[in-house]
Amino acid sequence: MRTRIFNIVVAVFLGIAAVYVVLYLRDVELVFHDYTPDIVTIARELNVRNLVSTIYLGPRVYDTFLEVTVVILSVFGMKHVRGQR
Repeated sequence: MRTRIFNIVVAVFLGIAAVYVVLYLRDVELVFHDYTPDIVTIARELNVRNLVSTIYLGPRVYDTFLEVTVVILSVFGMKHVRGQR
């Protein structure tokens, strides 16, 4: 029973993450090597004083979101595997 609930929760989480990426991926602006956005302009638009936070809140927000999703799923997966032993 516990394994089935875990599988359902992970499937729902993955589904929500996939829908989020698909719906908002079309609004992502691709940045190529010959063009880099002006970080100071992004900082002013987001009203952020710390430039490092601006980089993570600006162009890298989707990358950061996906990295956090992978880490969370890895932790839950390891807990699930260790719980079956």
